[in-house]
Amino acid sequence: EQTAQCTFNALKTTFANVPVLVHADLSKPFVIEIDASDYALGVVLSQSGFDQNLQKIAFLFPKIHP
Repeated sequence: EQTAQCTFNALKTTFANVPVLVHADLSKPFVIEIDASDYALGVVLSQSGFDQNLQKIAFLFPKIHP
């Protein structure tokens, strides 16, 4: 039972800390972050929020097929 509770707590923490996506504000500049490897590509679209921290708008992580 303790293992189940630990697992539940870990899931709860993970879900509570997942980045929240916000709506784009077309009056602000966008920030595009890109990372690539031999098998995948990662793209994050962000904007500065009211606290000047980057707020995530969209994620894209497609696989690259040879």
